[in-house]
Amino acid sequence: MKTKQLLTSLLVASASMMLSQTTINVRVNSSLDDHEERISGALPQSGTIGDMDAGSSDLELGNESATADPQLVGVRFASVTIPPQATIVNAYIQFAVDAFAKNTDPCVLSVQIENSVNPSTFSDNAFSLSSRSVATSSVTWNVSGSTWSVVGSAGPDQRTPDLKSLIQPIVNNASWVSGNALAFFIKGTGTREVEAFDGDPLLAPELVITYSTVTTGINELDLQRSANIYPNPFKSSFNMDIELVDSPELSISIYDAMGKLIEQKNEKQEQLGTYHFVSKASFTKGIYFVHVKANNSNELIKVISE
Repeated sequence: MKTKQLLTSLLVASASMMLSQTTINVRVNSSLDDHEERISGALPQSGTIGDMDAGSSDLELGNESATADPQLVGVRFASVTIPPQATIVNAYIQFAVDAFAKNTDPCVLSVQIENSVNPSTFSDNAFSLSSRSVATSSVTWNVSGSTWSVVGSAGPDQRTPDLKSLIQPIVNNASWVSGNALAFFIKGTGTREVEAFDGDPLLAPELVITYSTVTTGINELDLQRSANIYPNPFKSSFNMDIELVDSPELSISIYDAMGKLIEQKNEKQEQLGTYHFVSKASFTKGIYFVHVKANNSNELIKVISE
């Protein structure tokens, strides 16, 4: 009974730590960190392709007007303090309504992220946005809501869908450092006019990210090192060798960063010696935890899926 209680206590403690979350808010804080570039698209372009709209007090998402001038909008957020390998729980960009006379429906926008662990600020040079390397994945934003007719509105209607799928690969990159920048690019059809830094710094685009991490104490739950996991980080699956030295009983449980059990194996009659385990779970990129009960002790090991 005492052993069972100890195991339960360890799992409850680890789950609570894994569920620890932090939310950060990072607003555009420079004139060149939100910018517009003229691009080609479904509507005619009256300007020169690649020209930048320097010093604009607003940002037109989609097209400059209902009948012409597609635009690529770039927004860069400096000093994004997310620890390396943190799990992104939720993320979005919050905009604020600048004006509504240009509102055109349907407004369908595509959001992409720059494929860089620390993108530099934009410039007024031609093609400053479209020359950047972006990740292949994107998030579609079907813009709607009645509050787009109210100047200054900055609520759920004015925020993008969840962008965690774009941010997670950047944070998982081995070169990511807390405090680096992130840059996003938006284009599409229809028109919505939002505030820019030059129009109102207090209503400039804002990046909101909720992430979870695990405290150092998780790794200190090891009571006896009996398991060796490799490779770590891993691509699709990992191996584990466990030395059974004084008990044939073995339990292996794998949890994601939110504490959800995704794979479990229990053996009661294993021979003493080396037990080889290959995970068969389906992993996405992120942090996982392997709880091993062997040799009458408990061990919790962090593994990373790339």
